[in-house]
Amino acid sequence: MSVSSASPASSDSESTYHRPSHRKDFQIAIICALSLEYDAATLIVDEFWDQDGKQYGRTSGDTNIYRNGRIGMHNVVLMLLPNMGKAAVAGSAASLRTSYSNLRIAFLVGVCGGVPTVGAHEALLGDVAIGEAIIQYDYGRQYSEEFIPKETAVATQSLPNKDIRTLLAYFKSDTGMTDLRQNTARHLKALQGAAIQKGYQYSYRYPGFAEDKLFVATYRHKHRGGPSGSSCCETESYCDNAAQSSCFELGCDEKNLVQRQRLERKRYLSWEEAQCPNIFIGRVASADTVMKSGDRRDQIAKQYNIIAFEMEGAGLWDECPCIVVKGICDYADSHKNKIWQPFAAATAAAAVKAMLARYTIADHPQLSTPSTSEIRNCTYSDDHISMALGSVQHGQIVPASHEIGPYNSQNPSSPSTLGTVKSNRAQALRDILFNFQRALTDDQQRELRSIKIVPDTTAVLVFTAELDSLNRNRKGRSIASRLHSILQSVRDFSTSVEAVDSTHSGVASMLWGTVKLTMLVTVKSVAYDEVLSKFFMDLGRFCPQWTDYQIFYSSSLQLQDALYDFYASLIRCFKRAVETAQRSWPGYLFNSPRGSLDIGFQQDAEDIGRRSKYVKEALSLAKSEAHHQNQHLQSIKMRSNSKKEKQAKVFRRKGDRHDKMESWQAQNDERQAKERKQRLLDSLSTHDYLTPFKQSCRKRYSGTLEWLFHMHEFYMWINSPDVPLLWCSGKIGSGKTILTASVIEKLLTEKRSPDVFIGFFFIRFDDRQSLNAEVILKSIVRQMLNVSNIYERVETLLDNVQLNFASGLSEIAKLLQSIAAEFKKVYIVIDGLDECTKSERHDLLEILHSVLKVRSNTKLFLTGRDSVSREVQIKFPTLKHITMDCSSAQSDIATYVEGIVQEKLKTEELIAGDPDLIEDIKKALSDGANGFSGLYFK
Repeated sequence: MSVSSASPASSDSESTYHRPSHRKDFQIAIICALSLEYDAATLIVDEFWDQDGKQYGRTSGDTNIYRNGRIGMHNVVLMLLPNMGKAAVAGSAASLRTSYSNLRIAFLVGVCGGVPTVGAHEALLGDVAIGEAIIQYDYGRQYSEEFIPKETAVATQSLPNKDIRTLLAYFKSDTGMTDLRQNTARHLKALQGAAIQKGYQYSYRYPGFAEDKLFVATYRHKHRGGPSGSSCCETESYCDNAAQSSCFELGCDEKNLVQRQRLERKRYLSWEEAQCPNIFIGRVASADTVMKSGDRRDQIAKQYNIIAFEMEGAGLWDECPCIVVKGICDYADSHKNKIWQPFAAATAAAAVKAMLARYTIADHPQLSTPSTSEIRNCTYSDDHISMALGSVQHGQIVPASHEIGPYNSQNPSSPSTLGTVKSNRAQALRDILFNFQRALTDDQQRELRSIKIVPDTTAVLVFTAELDSLNRNRKGRSIASRLHSILQSVRDFSTSVEAVDSTHSGVASMLWGTVKLTMLVTVKSVAYDEVLSKFFMDLGRFCPQWTDYQIFYSSSLQLQDALYDFYASLIRCFKRAVETAQRSWPGYLFNSPRGSLDIGFQQDAEDIGRRSKYVKEALSLAKSEAHHQNQHLQSIKMRSNSKKEKQAKVFRRKGDRHDKMESWQAQNDERQAKERKQRLLDSLSTHDYLTPFKQSCRKRYSGTLEWLFHMHEFYMWINSPDVPLLWCSGKIGSGKTILTASVIEKLLTEKRSPDVFIGFFFIRFDDRQSLNAEVILKSIVRQMLNVSNIYERVETLLDNVQLNFASGLSEIAKLLQSIAAEFKKVYIVIDGLDECTKSERHDLLEILHSVLKVRSNTKLFLTGRDSVSREVQIKFPTLKHITMDCSSAQSDIATYVEGIVQEKLKTEELIAGDPDLIEDIKKALSDGANGFSGLYFK
């Protein structure tokens, strides 16, 4: 055995592994006594060899159940003991040695009771104890005065072999211990993520420093009052009722807790830093009894220099060369409980994986380095690729990591042509998504599980509207609209993953759910909602746009890699944002919160920006490859037309080349089909209908315009089939546009369902195109066609009318009527009718009226100045009419003025020491508005 100084990733990432053919090929065993310990151990296995019933068997008389797999470069056998204690492990270990005769080392992995002080260091719950020797402290002679363990209890009969001594000597050095701690922390995070992903009973989460409680050794866990059935209230006798009760239930006085400096320091660490365990190497005490006495613990620990207590090590020590690796789950006193058991089991398992990375068996029989041609001609499983390999770039294996560099555009032979090798970026993103969950409370984890769905086309609009609704009692402008860009980017990528990469099903819903939860946590944070929402808005400019990459996504593995990597970086940032939002508000941020927060997230922003650049480079390369493929295919077609028979013979001789051409042709056909569909949609409308809506939402002050939804006219429009149109009029600046945005959000939050369509359009005097009736109607049609269940039939629907578009509005009306029939309910909202010329307004009203005549499922909400009310009423005599007058807006103006004055006072833009003066300012602003709420809301 030699100790490897290379990083685990570097030695593993350039190698591939073959399934062992026989039990003799397994030289390492992992043994556990509890099922939760065993489950944690299975989560550090990179690859199982015995899937699908391909077992390795066992010798006659061996009753153990084994699992076989690979951790790093090592083939390992895992075994769960039938019972706890020395006898159970001794018998099972003997059978293990007969079935696996070539074992070099066994790791006994699980939980233990810890000694609170190891030398000059404090040991905390979750730390790891590694046994370099075993003390069998219940093996000896009982005298009348005392029990004296035999000298052989110190395990002098069977010292560790040289392999083990060399390995432990390395880890006892400062270099080795630093290495071991860092890799243990890394593997611990991966284990926790895998446990959540697989839906294990335990998530192996860090319980938190507040749950780490050490009482003075003489303070017993017992009843303090004298309830019925208790026997320990006035005596020192054992009480089973007390043993089954928590410290809280018994009222154990926390004044008797031992103050520890290292635990106190954890209060100021992030969750990820706080859970990083310390690791101690020393003597471990082993017995068939559970140590539950603080006095006895300290006595034995002092006498034999013990670091931990456990129950199986003595039984394994003489059967095979072994290392005991246990996570500290209690302090071996009467206050012990099981809260820390899962996490302690996880830290021990993670430490074993870190140790194995430094344990090298000479001339490993299963390890080989593949050639590029072997990679091209082999098909790997997802687990194999994600665990053993990095991504493949230009025929070279790149070590698996969360980093991705710029792309070499000089080499057109990209990973997109290596269809048999799957990228591990999706698995990396999945791991980061699970790691994100470690920052959440239990309630937040439950909420995340409830919102993990694949988003539909309107998911972003619906969610931002829901955020505004949840946040309506907050003073200030709406913040949800700031999040639209980043949400839309995540939504589009999620649906791309779901549509293209079926091998990683679930990533789409996990990603969307994670981002939604981040935004929910952010807007609920009174302290940080403003600064974090602005930060997310700034990040939105880095986010890739689906319209740019959707045609090339399925055929370019590099582009997929770059996108997966970008969103992984985004989720890492969101994890920090959630942790920040859940902290208390630091006083120094009050005066300049934006600047302070920017400093804290500067590295995240730089990392996201860098990965955004890589996406652009990958997209450029994908476009170049597509152009190259298309040119090559055209060249082949031209040659084959003149030499068709000869070309066929060439392809038969060169099957690989023929397969490559077929693959290129399939990719080219797919791209052309997407491009054709996109051209059809773009020929209908490319008008930006979203930006005016987002701008209007951003201007709206929280808690305003609620009066509309309590009016009888609005109720009748929503509920009565006899009221197809609600017309809202008012003078210029009265707030009609912002009211329209509120109506849209109301519909999105309360009426949205798969069979309900909600479309809208804002007519603007500074946008000449928006003044045209045809542009307005085509935009509404395009919004309808974007809905998921219709989008797939776009070509059929548009092909029937495309040639007739030039004939005018009649064909658009037919198309609008036809598509409206696909929905149970249709809501169309149009703002600013008065901005159109009279002729355009006439055409628009005419078409809308024709739709209402044939589609009773359609409802219209229109706004404009009072001057056009007569035109609307003539065309729609059954409409309901609302006027934006002074009385309707007055309460909103008062709300806005109150909020804005307080905001200016807080930022010292307004300085007024006299409260009466402040009230005078508010009254003057409110009175001066005279119903022009839009002046204030804008």
